[in-house]
Amino acid sequence: MIRILNILSRIVFFIRKFDFDIKENSRDLRIVTFIFVLILFSISLLFVFKAFNAAEKKDIWLDEAVALRETVRNYRVNLIISGGQGEGSPAPLDYIVVRILDMIRLKVKTFYLSFNVYYRLSSIFANCISGFIAALFVFLHIKKKSHNYIILLIQIIFLYLAVIVYYFWPFNFQYSIELRPYALWNSIWFMLLVDFLLKGQFKWEFRNLLILLAATQTAAVFQMASFAAGYFVFRIVEKEDIKEIMKKILKTFFIPLCVSLYYISCKRSGFNYAAGFDVYLKQFFDFWLTKEMIPILTIIGMLLTVGYKNMKHVTTVFFVMFLLYLVSPIINYVILSHNFFFSSRHYIYYDLVYPIFLISLAMMLPKYFESAAKYFKIQESN
Repeated sequence: MIRILNILSRIVFFIRKFDFDIKENSRDLRIVTFIFVLILFSISLLFVFKAFNAAEKKDIWLDEAVALRETVRNYRVNLIISGGQGEGSPAPLDYIVVRILDMIRLKVKTFYLSFNVYYRLSSIFANCISGFIAALFVFLHIKKKSHNYIILLIQIIFLYLAVIVYYFWPFNFQYSIELRPYALWNSIWFMLLVDFLLKGQFKWEFRNLLILLAATQTAAVFQMASFAAGYFVFRIVEKEDIKEIMKKILKTFFIPLCVSLYYISCKRSGFNYAAGFDVYLKQFFDFWLTKEMIPILTIIGMLLTVGYKNMKHVTTVFFVMFLLYLVSPIINYVILSHNFFFSSRHYIYYDLVYPIFLISLAMMLPKYFESAAKYFKIQESN
């Protein structure tokens, strides 16, 4: 054990040799930024090419065809007021985007994109843009706080891994090449989580993303409720005044919840799956119990961050994801009780735990290194 500690001590002190001053090395950091963006852009471009190729080979299936037909028939104003009729979730944002794409296609050339690819552009680029923007903002955040080249390099590697997992994770990729609202819904939720990881507060970006989330999928009401509950719990633990906590929650979540409840109340037709309740219930639990990595990684994430006072917002994000997983049986029961069916795509946000975990590691790495350096310095002085 002593030998292992000695090796770790040497590694830590070796890494210390690569400390730098941000002001004195601004030129080097600009070069690092350029290289990072270039590689990030290449990864994003690879995703787009792969998505175009997969979308080209995949025929439009029933749900996509029905959604496109109903969207094209409706005016944008009707979509905003009544939502997507004939859809399980009338929340209209994705359908409005598709409607705009259809109008563009009728008026201008679309660079010879096939039908299969063109109408899936909204999903493909929702995934691409959200991954690119999230990674870029996380990089800019960690670059400002970095003081060591090796630590920064490891952080960048974690970031690239997070983007690759986000883009190419099979379940996420599958819905990024479909003319359905799931890719946009998942992309907005991902950006919302990353925004809170970076800011730790309910800023205007967070509130706007919440409104977009509510306008994309009615099931977002469960995500918003989980986030509000998770935030409340951790603010209470921090001994913040309950009235102040409630003010922040109401100020942030009131309008998005109203948007979500409005579209939940919009009339839907053609859904009656009550006869399959028990079958769908079993299918849900068969699916839910295969997602054991969600609670495992969220608990590990909480344990790795809870000890750092100024990183409680990172712990909050893991707690929200854990809570959302934990209440899924209740969510599923409510959905089935309203004569809907079970589908794993209703829980597409589960797999975001992997890129979020990697991003959190990238953000926390300097904290872990500083703690290790202090420990070995104390041991050396003793």
